[in-house]
Amino acid sequence: MVEFKYLTWDDIMDLTIKVSESIIKDSYRPDVVVGIARGGVVIAKIIEDILGIGNMSSVEVKLYKGIGKRGEEATIAQPIPISVRGLRVLLVDDISDTGATLSAAYDYLKGQGALDIRTATLMIKPWTRFKPNYYAGETTAWVIFPWELGETIRELGDGAEVALSGVRDKGIVARIRRLVLDMAVRQTSP
Repeated sequence: MVEFKYLTWDDIMDLTIKVSESIIKDSYRPDVVVGIARGGVVIAKIIEDILGIGNMSSVEVKLYKGIGKRGEEATIAQPIPISVRGLRVLLVDDISDTGATLSAAYDYLKGQGALDIRTATLMIKPWTRFKPNYYAGETTAWVIFPWELGETIRELGDGAEVALSGVRDKGIVARIRRLVLDMAVRQTSP
């Protein structure tokens, strides 16, 4: 059985601040912060704001097919819309599980001419093949982030109750569940 760990928005802020502190302590100042869509974009924006960089972008990498299910290979689904040629890039994702997503984005940005690329995530898995330069914690659990509650409910159905047991406000889960079900009905109606 999969062990789940739900991170609250307060957890996200705490971990993001820890990552930002490590970057500052390391005296690293990127020219641009690049978030890996989807999970890394929110974190990238918070880090960009804390560091006062004033330049952020994103790249979308696809790997996961659903909760607990991985795809075969990471692919660039949406390229970065700006030039990173000659720039120092901080590449950000939410978690480094296998490391395939970070690795694909890193190689892609290197191929786009980035001068220096450093990586940051909130969490890593002990088995990751791509250890970021900066991270705040390690876990073996399947981490559920607050921006993926709808996905969790859609993918796990009734099993979402166990996965989302860490959500303090059960009303939020109930409201999102109603919206998810409403959208499912609308999509199947003629």
